[in-house]
Amino acid sequence: MESPKISLNDNSHISDNFSKYGKHEIENSLEFDLPATKIKFSKLGEGKFSYWRTNFQNQNVEKIIATRTKNLEIEIAPALPIHLPAYETDFMFLRLATPLHISRSTSTKLSVSMPIEIGIYTTDDETVYPLDYLLCPPSYSKYGLYGQPEAGRLCNYAKITIDANEKVTPFAFGTMQLKIHNELQKGVSIGRLVFPITDHDIYYSDNSAVFDPLEVIVKERMGFEFVEMRNLSKNIPKWSNAPRDMPKTDYKFSMENGFD
Repeated sequence: MESPKISLNDNSHISDNFSKYGKHEIENSLEFDLPATKIKFSKLGEGKFSYWRTNFQNQNVEKIIATRTKNLEIEIAPALPIHLPAYETDFMFLRLATPLHISRSTSTKLSVSMPIEIGIYTTDDETVYPLDYLLCPPSYSKYGLYGQPEAGRLCNYAKITIDANEKVTPFAFGTMQLKIHNELQKGVSIGRLVFPITDHDIYYSDNSAVFDPLEVIVKERMGFEFVEMRNLSKNIPKWSNAPRDMPKTDYKFSMENGFD
């Protein structure tokens, strides 16, 4: 099967009206436009469909799908940023572009931009199977090390901004609310956040994505300062819960190697 080509100098594939997240039943063929990415499903015969994806760099993915039913049911949804280029770790390392200084015995709430991947799933009797993962833009995917080189923790890495009424880029970022408590009797600066991202669910509506909130508690115990990280489950009425391809890990994790 010959793949359609996209020219690097041709911007006609970039639409102002991108597709939205959601579930779809495909009878014959259906196309989706995402930022710099095009996806197409086509029926090949009874119970067989083709899947084709390309981006502005002409990086193509093709698959044949055999189904148990006459039509193909799929879901396009935001996914945890852990699959690309390969699944290596459950942990996320967020570097704040502007560090947060929080006064002694103070609590605050704020939102941050969170990187996402896009998941393409097939559904079968309410069972969801991942078909493909992609990034918008395709160039993003980084790892970072938290701790000492010889015994540190490998993490997915992103440099992010604290929401200052700026618009979050759809299909590249979602939002996460932080609930930060400084229990120390002195002010502290927080410039990085490390936590198990696989404990968080994602919710979507149209082209927006929201993660479960993260509680960040700065503590001291026997003269040792650390930051306790807690996932706070959240349900958003009328928003859809994005599929998961792995169970929650329920990690208990604290940052003990510094948080500035």
